[in-house]
Amino acid sequence: GTTELRSFTAQELRRYDGQDPNLPVYLALDGYVYDVSPGREDFYNPGQSYSYLAGKDSTAELNFFGANIIKRKYKIVGKLVK
Repeated sequence: GTTELRSFTAQELRRYDGQDPNLPVYLALDGYVYDVSPGREDFYNPGQSYSYLAGKDSTAELNFFGANIIKRKYKIVGKLVK
């Protein structure tokens, strides 16, 4: 069977923006929440090049550039709900 994905609201997702070192780093893309923590050191920590994508729905930015990398590289941990 399929694993039930955790649901995240935009507000909940904001907690996972990389500011808290004890929490994973998540971003949303096309309605799914990806765990991008493996890239935290290089990309998502505060001050890093892609930190602005973390903790929010970054579909618009990622569909412009990088969506396929996210989908290939990171695992889905949940879905974004209204």
